[in-house]
Amino acid sequence: MVQISYTVPIVITTSLPPGRVGVPYSFQLQAAGGTPPYTWNKYPPVGNGLLPPRVNLSRGGLISGIPKQAGSFTFTVKCLDSTHSHKIQATATFTLVISP
Repeated sequence: MVQISYTVPIVITTSLPPGRVGVPYSFQLQAAGGTPPYTWNKYPPVGNGLLPPRVNLSRGGLISGIPKQAGSFTFTVKCLDSTHSHKIQATATFTLVISP
């Protein structure tokens, strides 16, 4: 009998650097474990926390854009490893502060 062991990915990014309205923002989220490459999504996809207007999260984990609005934006991301099994995923909640 073959036993398969899975390692769950963990998000190793602990915080996000602040940004400024009108200034390009770019930050790459980092994860470890599981089976790379990772796929990143906002979780849940709608509601319950939003990224700043005109800032997006790519499937590769890059948060980027030119913030349009100042404020404190708290949102959750989900990281799936390349098996795309919902049993092999990690989530993390971040707050991105955008200054005027």
